[in-house]
Amino acid sequence: MKKGSLSILIKTDRIVAGSFLIGEVRLIVTKPCVFYGVQLTLEGKERFETQIPTTTATKTITTTQSNPNNYQYNSNSNPPPSKSISSTFESTSTSPQTIFEEKVFYNFSTLLTLNNGSLTNLQIGEYCLPFSLMIPKSCLPCFQFQNCSISYLLKAVLKCESNNFLEKIGNFFEISNCQQSINVLGSIDDSLLTNYKVPFAIKNSKSFFMHPGTLVIDAQLAKTCFAPGETVSINVKTQNGSTKLINYAYFSLYRIISFNHCTKKTEVSELVADLKGNYSINKLQTKQEFTNFTFPVKLIPTFSATFFSLRYLFKISLVPHGLAFNLDVSFLVFIHPDHPFLAVENSLSNQNLIMGITPNQYPNMPITSNQYPNVPVTPNQYSNIPVTSNQYPNVGVTP
Repeated sequence: MKKGSLSILIKTDRIVAGSFLIGEVRLIVTKPCVFYGVQLTLEGKERFETQIPTTTATKTITTTQSNPNNYQYNSNSNPPPSKSISSTFESTSTSPQTIFEEKVFYNFSTLLTLNNGSLTNLQIGEYCLPFSLMIPKSCLPCFQFQNCSISYLLKAVLKCESNNFLEKIGNFFEISNCQQSINVLGSIDDSLLTNYKVPFAIKNSKSFFMHPGTLVIDAQLAKTCFAPGETVSINVKTQNGSTKLINYAYFSLYRIISFNHCTKKTEVSELVADLKGNYSINKLQTKQEFTNFTFPVKLIPTFSATFFSLRYLFKISLVPHGLAFNLDVSFLVFIHPDHPFLAVENSLSNQNLIMGITPNQYPNMPITSNQYPNVPVTPNQYSNIPVTSNQYPNVGVTP
């Protein structure tokens, strides 16, 4: 007869820190047995592996017997005198030593029962134990890169009151415990919700050898906090006071992984997205253009853990003609998981940057009621907004 089994079913499609993980534990019983409960545990672990070079010293002593002056003798003569010679050799070798570091930063456990925690006689059939776990907002996002990782593991184990019941579980159930990896997206700090819309500008300049004058770049972003897949408009103003020609502008996004281990701090930089813009500038010319840049959809949110951290750098480069170094400006940007509030505000901030206005700057501009849902609008503030009786129920408006 086939034995019973235990499995986990996750019903939440997108798991974000600060939200609920909803699912159920399915218990298949093929023979009547006594049941106490299922211990459900969610564990978040940070793991880092590094190799440290170690030096090993070796010392060798060699002793030899020598025959001085090639002394000749036969079987009837006395043996020749012997002389001991010792030599010492010292050597060093370097070999890598692997060190594992782990840290459990989150652990939550709960008991799922069918009869308020008391023993229950289960008959043949299938049983479902639903659960809903709150994932704290401070939890780190899942991450995997070379020798470091952040992972979550959901475990379900059948529980009993006595040791004899463990033997019965082994007889009745083929699978008495199971586990499943959970992909958790990071959360966002509430303080960023009030500061992410603030425009951020960087200015830089340089001069060229044998080309008089100075090249100046002034780049502006509407904000420095973005969601994966979001498109941002970049305002780039260039004053080419030199006699050097500018071929094009290069926009690139780098992710920087910093490792904090016991020996030293190292960083790894990787290019994750780039865009070549048609931005040619002649000598002694001033130019201003808006360029749309789309962030990749599959981006790990910015985080800082114990052993390593992840951040993003957005770089704008003006590439001159000939043999000359680029003129660069860099923005340290914050990548957050897609948030309902931010998703509405993203289109608003980008549109304001392109138009160069704020919603209240021009009251006579025709604005629809759905264009700016977060802007407080009164019925008499904008005469061009169509007002219906259902839109403002507390305002006396006739149909």
